[in-house]
Amino acid sequence: MPSLHLFCRMMADDIRLRVLRMLTESDACVCELSDALDLPQSTLSNHLAKLRAAGMVRIRRDGAWVYYGIAPKWSKTVSEAFHLFGKDDQLRQQVKQDKARFRKRLAMRIGGKCYHSYGQLNARSLK
Repeated sequence: MPSLHLFCRMMADDIRLRVLRMLTESDACVCELSDALDLPQSTLSNHLAKLRAAGMVRIRRDGAWVYYGIAPKWSKTVSEAFHLFGKDDQLRQQVKQDKARFRKRLAMRIGGKCYHSYGQLNARSLK
């Protein structure tokens, strides 16, 4: 059973909240999340490291790429939290923008894999 204290600490940060929300949609690599959330890679990597240390995210390696996803033991808890608290107007507006960018970024995959680096959405004027 996931720890309530740990869950609350991880969910208390806006960036980690946004990351987890995107990962409920699909596994993603850092460059995809960076573009979708419009955050620097270093900031995102720091938050992913905290989520990984907490056991909330897992990694999957595919060649040179590392994909992040929600850890199975946290999946239901995270999904239910977003369902319960997803009506927060500020969060909902940010998530709507993030989701649109995330879907555009995932659409750039070739054969279901990321082959692009950072800055692809801005480079293609899809922002």
